[in-house]
Amino acid sequence: MIALQIIQPTGTIDMPKKRGELSGFLTLLIVFWPAGLWVIGFLVAQVAQASGCKIWAKGPEECLVFGADVGEYLYPLWSLGFYLLGVFLWVPIGLIILGILRFTIRKA
Repeated sequence: MIALQIIQPTGTIDMPKKRGELSGFLTLLIVFWPAGLWVIGFLVAQVAQASGCKIWAKGPEECLVFGADVGEYLYPLWSLGFYLLGVFLWVPIGLIILGILRFTIRKA
């Protein structure tokens, strides 16, 4: 069978997908979504600390940003190191889920 190339309006060339395949974006989303959340939390914590807010396990501290106290919302970010362990554990779990999804889609 001859595979035809489809020219997209953007000028890129795309091959037609086989029935029952997961997209690359969905694959990355399943495996790496916790890492993205961790990076967002880390960046928020760094910006808060750079602006003079204290984030620690002692309890919420007053942190004024644009006149609003956001210290209570930043308090859970003190445990980002523990969250990172969960991110590392999720990658193999996400790969197992991805394998199960690919297997069931191919069998369907």
